[in-house]
Amino acid sequence: MRFLLDDEQREFRRSLDAMLTAADTPAVLRAWAAGDRAPDAPCADAVTGAPTRLHRVLAGPRTTVLGFGAGSSAALRGAADAYGDAGVRTCRVYAAHEDRAGAEPGSVADDAGHVAAAYGTEASIRAGTGTVVVVRPDHHVGLVAPADDARSVGEYLRRLHGAGRSAERPSGTVDAVR
Repeated sequence: MRFLLDDEQREFRRSLDAMLTAADTPAVLRAWAAGDRAPDAPCADAVTGAPTRLHRVLAGPRTTVLGFGAGSSAALRGAADAYGDAGVRTCRVYAAHEDRAGAEPGSVADDAGHVAAAYGTEASIRAGTGTVVVVRPDHHVGLVAPADDARSVGEYLRRLHGAGRSAERPSGTVDAVR
């Protein structure tokens, strides 16, 4: 048996679809959350174009700050400036439509959208706002935040690594979703 929607129900469906799209539902519905193992996905080195995988980029005992979308540049610079000496690396994830002429070593190209899909950041990239994901040294997601929320990223890194620059890493781990 098949149910047909009346005009009012169709209008409700359209408005609900519009609200969910505006609310970045891929991020809301992603299958992982802070504390889960960081998803892997195929990508390419943004500088050389060599194929790689995100887990290869995350390899090693360091915290990695992933930046999705052009809006993430300031948060990545802030993390590198404050915590680069404390074992924190940054990785800009470039979408297919983004210019990567000035890409830093360690950045990745996500031409097929696999990394953005794995991290649920497609809508924030399309909107131009971006997302920042902090992956802990144990390769688990520690923080997911809007790219313009550098304060939350800084607070999280401060809790994980101390005051910054040459800070010692305190024992224990923390998780946060903003």
